[in-house]
Amino acid sequence: MTLLEDARLQLVPVKAMTERLSEEKYPTANLIIPLIMGLQDELGKTANNLRTQEGRDLIDGLMGAIRARLYQYETNQTTRGATFFNTRMKKCGFRQECNFD
Repeated sequence: MTLLEDARLQLVPVKAMTERLSEEKYPTANLIIPLIMGLQDELGKTANNLRTQEGRDLIDGLMGAIRARLYQYETNQTTRGATFFNTRMKKCGFRQECNFD
């Protein structure tokens, strides 16, 4: 049961991000970077509450997949520009400070 609890803890932020994107009639590029950052931050918080080695392995895999597949959007001209021009996300929407210059 503990393994399932660990998996549930990790999937809650993924579900929240999916719901946030799904509620948009037309999801826009300016949400991609902030949502990825938020997902990674929430997963990082749950890592401290995991009870099983399998749960820790799962979080390592999820974080690795985020780095490998989603970090590229922070340096992508289109998504970086869309986030930069959204006044709500301008500086808080980037993990690397050099990407909002």
